[in-house]
Amino acid sequence: MSVRKSLRVLVVDDSAHARTITKMVLQAIDADVRECPDGQAGLQELRSWTPDLIIVDYEMRPINGAEFTWRLRALEAEGRKRRTPVLMVTGHNASSVVSNAVQAGVDGFINKPITTGMLLGRVEKVLAHAKLAKSRGALPSKSVRPVPESEAVHYIADAQPPARRAG
Repeated sequence: MSVRKSLRVLVVDDSAHARTITKMVLQAIDADVRECPDGQAGLQELRSWTPDLIIVDYEMRPINGAEFTWRLRALEAEGRKRRTPVLMVTGHNASSVVSNAVQAGVDGFINKPITTGMLLGRVEKVLAHAKLAKSRGALPSKSVRPVPESEAVHYIADAQPPARRAG
């Protein structure tokens, strides 16, 4: 795994269990992980801490992961120094959900249930894409283009758990 040890990750999920598992996986690669139980708390956390990556659940209240991402992108456009990659965790694969998230500015997807390998692979892919975009001299607030819907659907389909063996 080529994820750098100083990786700072904000995990925003209303499920304490999901946050704990995600945090444990990321801490195993020496990431600095902070967690928030909802989108509003996540936006508040961003006022005092700048992560390298945000992992956000889609289905949350009072604001869902897409709305969280819309608000994040608006804050970035208002003056944050760089665009933070967002990896969305979802149990939904409906094209409307994917399209909404892509339009909000999500950079990658993981479909539930997730595995350690899936999570670390997606983290590495999203961060590599962000690094490539930055090296090409993209504007800070738009340094990583949203994943096109066709590619996002592929990410979701690709993230399905392996088939169970009979027996």
